[in-house]
Amino acid sequence: MLQTKFFQIPSFDDIELNIQRQSLLDFRIDYDDEKEIKAIVFLLPGLGSDINDAYQNKLIYRVLENHNVICLSVNYFCIQCRPQNGAKLILDNFDQNIIASICSTYNINTKNKTFEGIHEIALFLNSEIEKLKQLHIIPKDEIINLSITFEPTKNEYQNFGIMQALDCLQALAFTKNIFFNNKVTTQLPVVLVGTSHGGYVSHLMAKLMPWEIDGIIDNSSYAKVFLPLVGFTKEFDFINYYETSLLDNNYQHLKFNAFTKTHFTSNPNSPYYFSKAFRRIRNILDEEHLQIQAQFPKTIYRSYHSMQDLRFAPPEDKIQLYKTLKKLGFDADLTIIEKESQVDGKFIKNLEHGMGMSLKMLINKELPIILEKISKQKKKTIVKKITYPSENLLYTFSKNENDFPQFFLNYH
Repeated sequence: MLQTKFFQIPSFDDIELNIQRQSLLDFRIDYDDEKEIKAIVFLLPGLGSDINDAYQNKLIYRVLENHNVICLSVNYFCIQCRPQNGAKLILDNFDQNIIASICSTYNINTKNKTFEGIHEIALFLNSEIEKLKQLHIIPKDEIINLSITFEPTKNEYQNFGIMQALDCLQALAFTKNIFFNNKVTTQLPVVLVGTSHGGYVSHLMAKLMPWEIDGIIDNSSYAKVFLPLVGFTKEFDFINYYETSLLDNNYQHLKFNAFTKTHFTSNPNSPYYFSKAFRRIRNILDEEHLQIQAQFPKTIYRSYHSMQDLRFAPPEDKIQLYKTLKKLGFDADLTIIEKESQVDGKFIKNLEHGMGMSLKMLINKELPIILEKISKQKKKTIVKKITYPSENLLYTFSKNENDFPQFFLNYH
């Protein structure tokens, strides 16, 4: 019989920025209690999805129908950062300054005017811009760019990667050591499945604690940090380096360039400066770090990527990552989708980011092969502790006496 269990547990504070977490970690465990479990499979949603959306539910049940596994789905930190899964649209101080600058540039009078939220402000601006176009002060085909902010649920913010990967590792430790709490479960292979940011988090989990992750099945993850997703690129170019852009027929003269709320900044004098060290630890493609990871049990990698995925996840970086993994002795295979002839309308539906790929078909194709490979590997006893130098910082990830993850940050 299918079982679904939901949990809320404490997880990691933001150790890099010294910010105490205010939210609990939500995740779900799904399994069939009449089957002999062969593996733990993470189904990691991308940004804008979560563990309860219709697609995730459907995917979980299809996986349980076809495979003898536990499905683990995690609402990792800041996953609910889109309007469709609960995020609010707000104007932060930067966004408000952009609007003030536009009004100043075009002599739009806002004196004695009050607005209730973004909708009223946008309607007013759209109306004023239309008047200016009628007066030929602004070209008729010009679109005015605005900056807006996605405010995630639960008072979270974009940490990008580290807290998200640690959340998933925390959920894994809880599943193995508390919920099931038996020797059989603790020895089960762990395979991660993710698309886009979910795939990126999968790769980062294997970087932070390689001994925990046996296999990764990935679709369209980025090999390096895509800065607009971190949230602070509005500070130096909100028109071109946006996370996503929104057009609305109610405001035909406006374009909304959106960014997720973050504490990171491009200001080097701020304690929240997104430093080279912060960026480097988040990159999957870092040869020195990969050499360190290669000294531990080697994760098996299977990935699919479109050659036309140019903005979010440049394929050249992904190709270089998988060449480096192979050079270091990893079983790593990257399938590049280059031609329209490879788009079959079922497994792969387009050449855009994510390719509209059927995760059910991806899992059915790759999971049995990976599990067979894992079954032939010899388990080694190792010290569960890894340290990465990152510019002036040392990142150390380990397990405590209860087999839960730990994270230490030091200067060197």
